Amino acid sequence: IIGVIAILFGRRKAKETLEGKIQDYEQHIFSLVNIIETRDKYTAGHTQRVAEYSVLIAEEMGFNEDKIDDLYRACMLHDIGKISTPDSILLKPGKLTKLEYKIIQNHVISSYEILKDVDIYKGIAEIVRHHHERCDGTGYPQGLKCDEIPILSQIMTVSDAFDAMTTSRIYKAKKTVQQALDELVELSGKQFNKEIVEIACIALKDVKPEQDISQRPKSQVEQERFSYFYKDQITNIYNKDYLEFILSGDYIGKEQYSCVNIIYLHNFTSYNKEFGWTEGDVMLKNIAQEIDEFNKDSLVFRANGDDFILLNKEHCDISELIKKLNKILENTQISLSNTHLDAKDLDLESIKKLIEIS
Repeated sequence: IIGVIAILFGRRKAKETLEGKIQDYEQHIFSLVNIIETRDKYTAGHTQRVAEYSVLIAEEMGFNEDKIDDLYRACMLHDIGKISTPDSILLKPGKLTKLEYKIIQNHVISSYEILKDVDIYKGIAEIVRHHHERCDGTGYPQGLKCDEIPILSQIMTVSDAFDAMTTSRIYKAKKTVQQALDELVELSGKQFNKEIVEIACIALKDVKPEQDISQRPKSQVEQERFSYFYKDQITNIYNKDYLEFILSGDYIGKEQYSCVNIIYLHNFTSYNKEFGWTEGDVMLKNIAQEIDEFNKDSLVFRANGDDFILLNKEHCDISELIKKLNKILENTQISLSNTHLDAKDLDLESIKKLIEIS
């Protein structure tokens, strides 16, 4: 009897030790996921929210504790493959090119390859691999249709989309919970499993998404990191795409700007023809540097090749700047002109309208 008790006690202690080690291991893995997420301010907390939403749906569907635990762990690790995604793509605030989108799609394969070789995660690797499949077969990576996709993957798909819908992005404002649920219903049978969407409308109707989740920069450091993707390669000042974003209705700091100064360079094409593109680039850099240093509170953009735009927080007289630029342009065939616009009196939706008004 004593021997049996000793064996049972030893097994229990061994089990507790093993479970403790597994918990510690998972904690380290989840910490790694958090590190990956913090590369992109928008995705920080994304996996945790998807896991919580998925658990709510799975509980409403009546799944047992083991299945719910598998789903939770799969959700927490579903984007671990993004560790292999280049920052230039993962952190890009604008729309992705077709090639960039194809590269970021590969994160599901990377996630699967990482998880399938870890004993405690083999069972959830398939769930993770298929969370971007669609019921109509147009998803990835295998183009599976509804009845071919693991049911837990389909739950995660709904939760993943719901979180995306209720989070502000650069080119799309967040939806309310009800608006997001309505869109899930609209896409059910095409992108999402109809039955799961019906359950999600019950399970998620009272959730309260965090209000301050956004891709938009909220500090000077975030602003610089964000705008890195909008720098002109020749002059190292901001490009036209960034100006379009700032002038759009989505930009939270648009109301801070009071006036716009536009500087037009004339005959620059002739200068390039005579002295070559290399010398032309040097001239553009010199002009851009002079403009950029004129007023540190201004944002400076290069537009249409040889035009420069200053967006100012306060009305700015650039007559001194014009004198300096004319001095740089002495003995060249290049001339300049400028226009001053009151930003508050204009509908600054896009760079196109701005140029037309000028």
